Amino acid sequence: MDVSIDTIAKANAAVRDILFLFVDMLESYAGFGHGLDTGSFWPFDFLDSRRVLADEDSLEINLDLLHSGSGVAVLCAISDSWDECQSANLQLPVLKAADQALASGRFHHIHEIELAVRLGLGSDELAFRRQLPIVHERYVVSYFLKLLKLGDVGQQVKQFAGAQSKSGTDND
Repeated sequence: MDVSIDTIAKANAAVRDILFLFVDMLESYAGFGHGLDTGSFWPFDFLDSRRVLADEDSLEINLDLLHSGSGVAVLCAISDSWDECQSANLQLPVLKAADQALASGRFHHIHEIELAVRLGLGSDELAFRRQLPIVHERYVVSYFLKLLKLGDVGQQVKQFAGAQSKSGTDND
């Protein structure tokens, strides 16, 4: 689904689900794990979406986050299938859709995710599991690191973190 004035609300809702998923991954497992909350969006709606408008600046959406987050949500489903079925159960609608999307090249622009999907839908669980930390670092961790490096916000966070560690306070 392309992102247009008609679909921007749905795309923004997907981004919220993706951000929640990324935080869940970091807080629960520091990576992929069983039963992560992928939200209610259908990841194949935005896996390779484009922004469609005459004036692209009037639609604010992070397509990279939308694409990679959709791919990560698919990988969560594949991982859960391996956990529960000891295989990639292609009878599950999300895995069947992943297989079709892989065959039609819809993961091609997110290379590490494409490889993980290919491995996850195959028969080598160990190879699939080895690829997941690479995806986690490349897409989840790097997203938050980019945020921290953005100008004053990143400096303020670093200063706050430094002040917290010096004072010995922890807000957990």
